Amino acid sequence: MTRADAALIGVFLLAAAVLAVWFAFGSKEGRTLRISYDGEVIVTEALDANVRSKSSPVYYLFLFEESGTTWERFETYPEIPDGVPYNLLSVSGSEVSMEAADCRDQICVRHRPVSAGGESIICLPHRLVVEMAGGTDEAPLDGMVK
Repeated sequence: MTRADAALIGVFLLAAAVLAVWFAFGSKEGRTLRISYDGEVIVTEALDANVRSKSSPVYYLFLFEESGTTWERFETYPEIPDGVPYNLLSVSGSEVSMEAADCRDQICVRHRPVSAGGESIICLPHRLVVEMAGGTDEAPLDGMVK
């Protein structure tokens, strides 16, 4: 191994260390929960870890019936009706997770909880998107390109 090889390896190791620190400490905690159904935002809630403790989660129950989609917010674990497609979302502190769903693949339920801005949980069978936004200081979109 030559000096150039050692220097190149050192540069790559240094770059990897810088990127690891960047990703570990660079992501902001998400402060806004945004839930969309079929492309339309239906719930927006500001999250504050200091106000809501992890011991008392809040639940959102989404029911997908033929007449339309309904949702309700609960302070305790809700009773889920039989025979109706559903998603149950749990919010505790600044962490959001999909508690339960009746979709076949259960990918959204197995997804780890999200808390940082830009993270999301998506349930494709029900067209439900749960995303964490960086907060109210984000600039709104000023245009769209097709």
